[in-house]
Parts: sequence; structure tokens; C-alpha cells
Amino acid sequence: MKHSRVAIAFTVLWLSGAASGQVFKNADVHVSVPGGRDQAMGRFAPGARCEALGFTMLDLIERAYGVRDRDWVVGGPAWVGFDKFDIVAEVPADVRPGASRPMLQALLAERFGLDSNSVRRSGYSSS
Repeated sequence: MKHSRVAIAFTVLWLSGAASGQVFKNADVHVSVPGGRDQAMGRFAPGARCEALGFTMLDLIERAYGVRDRDWVVGGPAWVGFDKFDIVAEVPADVRPGASRPMLQALLAERFGLDSNSVRRSGYSSS
């Protein structure tokens, strides 16, 4: 049976400026310490410190864009699934509900030059 699905294609671009809307304050993004956490841990709460520790870029993309199937993410260098990063940032006290995804998208665009495009791809399913 033929079906269509939406895939998210990523390209690394150098962008200037942050996306409109709310953004993290004082964000620190760095490569995780080698031999660190085997599982990614993160939390997000208004007015608190947000920590995402031991996340691969693919993990961050999944959370920022709500991707449930890693096969839907295409493009990007090989390291997106292997290198791990730590993000520590302040969440504004007046952050609106549901703002975590757009805030993470803006952070990824600012710090990694990540740009996303949704494209429709056709495929075949055996079901």
C-alpha cells in the first residue's frame, strides 16, 4: 500500500538572530564529558534552570520538532547521532505553556545553525 509521510530535512546553515518568541536565558551549550551519562536527562519548568544532559543532536531534534521516528530525520553530518551535548539554561518565569519546543528550536538554530524543512515523501508499506 502506497502512503505519504512528512519527513523533516535538516541542513546546517549559519543563521543570524533568534526566532521570534520566548527564548532561553543564559544558555550554555557544550560537548558532554566523554564517558558521561549513558541516558539523556532533561527537565523544563518556568522560572527554573533547564538542564538537558547527554543528548545527541538527534535527541534534541526529536524533542524540538516532535519527531517520533528517527528515520524521518534526513540530512546532516554523521555525528548528529553520536556526539553528546549538555544544555543548561534559565527558563523565563513568564514562559507560556507549550513553549519548550519553539524555545529549543530557536536555541538549536542559534547555536548550531540548524534549519529545518518539512518535505512530503512517498513510500510503500507492506501493510
